[in-house]
Amino acid sequence: AVNRIVLPILFLLLSAASARPDAASSHVALGSDKLKTGDIAGAETELRTAISLGTSDPQAYNLLAFICDRTNRSEEALAQYQRALALDPQFVPAHNNLGAFYVRQGKANLALEQFQSSLKIAPHDVTAHYNVAIIYAQEGKIRDALVSMKRASEYAPGDMSIILVLAKLQIQAGDQNG
Repeated sequence: AVNRIVLPILFLLLSAASARPDAASSHVALGSDKLKTGDIAGAETELRTAISLGTSDPQAYNLLAFICDRTNRSEEALAQYQRALALDPQFVPAHNNLGAFYVRQGKANLALEQFQSSLKIAPHDVTAHYNVAIIYAQEGKIRDALVSMKRASEYAPGDMSIILVLAKLQIQAGDQNG
């Protein structure tokens, strides 16, 4: 009689445990969708729910960090980016978003480290190449900026924002050469 009771309880516990990740994943997806539509408060609620359900999806922490960053909660943003990367050190979106966070904080060296980490993981990442080029350009390293922006252009041919920045960098490089 004891075995008959233990099995259903075990089944319920296993079912609840396996349902949690699905529920958490649903909340991450809803949070992402709400963020895309501009519902920042709704997105934050969904992402916090996913986290409270024990999600191990780094995107939940990455998106929550993005929201915190955009709503001037820098300390929490940094902590959430770090949690995302602790879950998956290879998660390129968190590296890129953390890099952008550091740019806004005026910490170009830390930003550059994040974008370079992205490029080690995903050498064709346009966002990282673009941002590395911008940082180099701001530091007056026009030749290095050109190399990075050319790579971004190779991986995103026809992207007008990249083409425009590339043209400006080429003009600056020409000016430096006389």
